[in-house]
Amino acid sequence: PALFLIPGHLGDPLDLSRRSVMLLARIPIIFVERDHAEETRSLLGDIGITAAGKTVVEVAAPGTLDQESRECLRRMSEERMLGCLFGVAEGTPGFCDLGSEVVREAERMGVPVHSIGGPSALSLALMRLGRDVREFTFLGRVEDATDVARVQSILRLGTRLPIVVFADGRGCRDLLPRIMSPHRWARGWIVSELTTPAESLHPLEGGRPSLPDRSVLPDDARVVVILEPAGALMDEVRGRLARGIRSLSGAFSGFNRSRR
Repeated sequence: PALFLIPGHLGDPLDLSRRSVMLLARIPIIFVERDHAEETRSLLGDIGITAAGKTVVEVAAPGTLDQESRECLRRMSEERMLGCLFGVAEGTPGFCDLGSEVVREAERMGVPVHSIGGPSALSLALMRLGRDVREFTFLGRVEDATDVARVQSILRLGTRLPIVVFADGRGCRDLLPRIMSPHRWARGWIVSELTTPAESLHPLEGGRPSLPDRSVLPDDARVVVILEPAGALMDEVRGRLARGIRSLSGAFSGFNRSRR
C-alpha cells in the first residue's frame, strides 16, 4: 500500500506533471478537499482518465477524519491498495488544508507516504514578488475576524519578517483594510490567479490600502498576500543609507588620494 501526495494545478491542467497523470490513472482511491469531488472527476476526464471504478473521497471536516476516509485508509492498509491525496486545482495538498488529517492517519496505520513534486502557491508567489525573501512568517488562510486578530497580534509584536497569508478576493476586500489600517507604515502585495493569464501583482500601502475592484480581483480569486511590517521597511531604508554612505566614503577617499 502507499499514499501519494499529488499536487494539483493552480489554474492550468497542463501544469500537471506526467508522473502525476500516470499515478492518477493507476490509483483507485483519491482523497480531495471538501466540495472538490465533482471538480476532480471532471478534471480526470479532461486529462483522459476515466473516473469509473475510482473512489473519490471528500475530507469533510478540520481537526478530525470522517468515517469514510478512515475506512478507505483501512482498505488501503489491509488490501495493499494505492491511494492519493490530490490537490485538484489548489496546488500542494495537505499544506494548510484538511488533507493533513489523511497524512497523519495513513502514517498511524502504517501506510507509506510518498511526495510528488508540483506547483506550490506559496513558493510561486514569493518568486513572483521579485524580492529576495529569505525569511517570512506564514500564518495560513485568512477567512474571518479571528484570523485578522491573529495577523494583527504578530504585527503589534514588532516583527521584521514579512507575513504571508492565503485568502480569496472577497477576503482581501473585507479583511485586508482591517489588518492594515492601524499600521500606516506597513506595505504589502497581493499576488492573484497564479499560473493563469489573469495573474497579477498589486501593491498595498498601509493605513487605507487601495484594493483592485472585482473586475481585476473576483470574489473567488485565489490570492497570496505578502505583508511587510514597518520594521522591515525601516531596515531596508537603513540598509540603503548605509550603502550610500559607504559609496560616498569610497568616492571621497579616492578624491583625496588623487589630490595628493
